[in-house]
This record gives sequence, C-alpha cells and structure tokens, in this order.
Amino acid sequence: MHPEIDTIFVEAGERLVSAQHGLRDMRGPPDKRRIGYYNAIVFGRMMTLALQNLRGKISGFDAWYEPIRKELASDKLFKFFYEERTVIEKTAFSNLVSGFHAGEISNSEILRMAEKFRPRGAKYFVIGDRTGGSGWVVPNSDGTETTHYIDLEVEGAYDGLYLPANLNWKNRVIPGSTEEYVPAEPLVKEYIEKMQEIYEGAKKQFGWKPFSLSDIEMRLQTIRTRE
Repeated sequence: MHPEIDTIFVEAGERLVSAQHGLRDMRGPPDKRRIGYYNAIVFGRMMTLALQNLRGKISGFDAWYEPIRKELASDKLFKFFYEERTVIEKTAFSNLVSGFHAGEISNSEILRMAEKFRPRGAKYFVIGDRTGGSGWVVPNSDGTETTHYIDLEVEGAYDGLYLPANLNWKNRVIPGSTEEYVPAEPLVKEYIEKMQEIYEGAKKQFGWKPFSLSDIEMRLQTIRTRE
C-alpha cells in the first residue's frame, strides 16, 4: 500500500484516539469534563475528514463512504455533533450546559451529606457549577477561590454536563435525565463508538493492517513524552 495511504490511516487514527481521550476526560475530574467534551466532538469529526483524504487515492472509497455519509446526515444525534463541532470551533458557545439533578434528594440533605467533606476555611458549597461538578469553595490568600470537588455519591442524583433532551430521540434510558436535558456523556460515547466503527470499517474494507488503535495510542504517548 502507498506510504501516503498509510499516513492518512495513521493520522485519522490519531484523531480518533484524541476523541476517545476526550470522552475519557468527560468521566474524570470536573475541571476536565468540558475540555473533554470539546476534544471528543472536534477530534471525532476530524477523524472522518482525515479519512476522506483517501478519496482519489484508493479504489472504491466513494462507493464505500457514501452510505456512511447518508447515515450520519440522517441520524439526529450524529448530525447534531457534526454541527456542534462548527459551533465550538467558530463561535464562543456550545450547546453544553452544566447542572445537577437531585432526583428525590433535597438540597438540604445534599448539604448535610457534603458537610463531612468540608475542608478548612471553606466559604460555601456549590452544586453543579460550570464544570458540572459540586464542591466546597475555599478562598486563597491572593483573593482568588479554589473549588474542592467531591463525589456526592447520592443514588439517583447526577452532577455533570448536559445536552438538550430531544437528542435522546431513540428514548434511551439514561439516569439523571430531565424533561429538558440529558447527561452528555452517554450521547458522546455513542458518537465516538460510531466514529470508531467507521474507522475500523475503513481498515477492513481497504485491507489496512499496519497499526491497531492501541499501537497509535502508544505512538501518541511517545510523542507527548518527547515534547
């Protein structure tokens, strides 16, 4: 296979791995979740753009990709993320919101449970801030404030990042959903899994085998270490 085709597959794979890292960050500490969302959406779309560089370089690409393009365009969730990538890159906004769904637990009960995690000097407690996290705010000597996030571990409650509920058009059962909003992570997970399906499908269709996604991830980690 031509070296340029190898490069396209590797570059597309690196973008997919970066999107997967973004999804992973959405499950991590609150201060990484929003950045993780941006990376998952932007790099997920960049993977398909990179893959389309195979057009004109490998026989049968258009015939293989056209049904995929139509599927992505007709699926409400995938179409949303396609457009969301443009919003993220070209405006100062996104459709992501942060919040807290308490379920059957009252705010006073949550505060009572959070009290055992209160650090010395804490000023007040926030629930579902811009990062989607909850924690105690502690003033610093320079006049700034630091939020010490905690895991509330309340059954039926969810603090995190949300997207409009109409994106859950397949009526998936997603804990933490409300009438207006649905937790973002399960929807992003479905999107990234679809991107991986497309990438792996291209590898199988055109017989590209030099590297697995794990190989590409290790390659990226080596590059970051050198930097």
